[in-house]
Amino acid sequence: MIHYHGFSDPDIPPQASIDYHDRVVALASARGEAPNVDGYYRLFMVPGMGHCGGGPGPNSFDMLSQLERWAERGAAPERILATKYRDDDPRRGVLRTRPLCAYPGSAHYRGSGNTDDARNFTCGLSGRQQNVATPPGGS
Repeated sequence: MIHYHGFSDPDIPPQASIDYHDRVVALASARGEAPNVDGYYRLFMVPGMGHCGGGPGPNSFDMLSQLERWAERGAAPERILATKYRDDDPRRGVLRTRPLCAYPGSAHYRGSGNTDDARNFTCGLSGRQQNVATPPGGS
């Protein structure tokens, strides 16, 4: 299952999808299946996207092809390209691209290159997420 949610959704709080993801992981962990969650469920949070589309962020992407590739070839998506078109109209040209990263990852600028080009971003955990994900005293 691929689940996505816009961080600028005015109708359904984005935290609701994050909480759902965390409950799925917690349930799988309680059953001893936590590492397997990534094999059947991915959440992609979309910065700047409203409710199912629109908003100031890159809000055009193809989740169906990603799901199809995952189901048919076993290639789970880690990073999905999102595009922001001028006035949300592909005929008006590309304004910017960004990677959508499998949660809890997020896009991080590499430090050089055009900030409107997804190629200049990596997917990874923020410092806070890394600290939370790493148990005290080890890996």
